[in-house]
Amino acid sequence: MIIDPDTFYQRNLGCLNNTIAHECVHWERHRCYHFVLGILDGATTIACRCPVEGQDELKHRDWTDEQWMEWQANAIAPRILLPREPFIAKADELSKSAKRLRFLNNRELVDWIVKELASFFRVSKISAGIRIKEVGWHFAV
Repeated sequence: MIIDPDTFYQRNLGCLNNTIAHECVHWERHRCYHFVLGILDGATTIACRCPVEGQDELKHRDWTDEQWMEWQANAIAPRILLPREPFIAKADELSKSAKRLRFLNNRELVDWIVKELASFFRVSKISAGIRIKEVGWHFAV
């Protein structure tokens, strides 16, 4: 796996970790597809480059196999890095800890919990925030 070294400097460690998990999903789930495609095309593919721009999910009926594989890798990677049960357990633990801290408002509390989850799981704050919504976790403060 070759990852552009600027990924860490342009973004953050969480983004780098997500990229690694994303590529591992491709290796585990999609390498046979590319192997067979190489046989059928009579070519050997030694590298693939994932697109940086997102896909329009409203047009999913028209997606190519490669677009579906990219969507799958994008969806699975955060679930590998932020597994449901440990993620919820850590969020609950942080919520209990937050009772001892003083926050001016609920937004400050949410920001703190997201930041702490991101730091603990070594992902971006965006990934941690999205995962909170995906698992349906609510703050118990």
